[in-house]
Amino acid sequence: MSTTLVECTKFEITKTNGLYNQLTIEFQGIDSSIEQRTYFLAAMAVCGYEIIENNDIKSVFLVYSNPHSINSFGSVDSSVIESYLNNEATFTDVYCAFQKEATIFELNDENTSISTTIIFNDIITNDYIVSDISDISVAKAKRFKANVFLPEPNTKENIFSKPLEIIEKIRKLPNLPNPKTKIKNGKVPADIVYFNIYLQMNNTERIIKSTNENFVANVLFFSKNRYKIFTPNAELLGLKTYQLNKSVQIKLNSIWD
Repeated sequence: MSTTLVECTKFEITKTNGLYNQLTIEFQGIDSSIEQRTYFLAAMAVCGYEIIENNDIKSVFLVYSNPHSINSFGSVDSSVIESYLNNEATFTDVYCAFQKEATIFELNDENTSISTTIIFNDIITNDYIVSDISDISVAKAKRFKANVFLPEPNTKENIFSKPLEIIEKIRKLPNLPNPKTKIKNGKVPADIVYFNIYLQMNNTERIIKSTNENFVANVLFFSKNRYKIFTPNAELLGLKTYQLNKSVQIKLNSIWD
């Protein structure tokens, strides 16, 4: 992919578990296949790590947003990149390591342009906080995404008891027309709700591995089956899928299972 068609929107060292040890790189670009996005992000992980020259960096986290899919994201440990730069491994090793930690969604026929016409207040209860609520509606579907934070300590049963209530609160939010593109809007219930569940608000790292206990799960509500998001590599990433009911799916970080 030509660099004229992809823009780097974020390049900075970010905190994980209280330490500045992660390089975060974000891109906005053209629609491309899963394989193209995976290869591009793996290559950019190497380039970014080589540019930063910081021995404290333990991982590189990358995000790729494009018009016709949910954001792609993933990470690769710096040790893998170091091995490649020292000619102890091949780029294929880097690619495969990133692929195991990545979530790259299929393209669809809807535009995911985010509305900038409304800011949603956090939903705060004694049991959880819903934050970073975004309207990602398109012409055919009213859609919201968010982050949810649960206080510690927690159990699998408690985690499973919250999503249905949270979904209903988010579904009822009214959204406004988008001046840039046609979207489904108003007080009608949302057709799709998608959110990630974390423990601490200061860490929204979505890397799926045994050292990241802060990421708990992601949850998808779909009013119609055609809205369901398929992630065939969920088990490979360490997620275990449960169907809470016919319209709500939760993918639980296996360390919480």
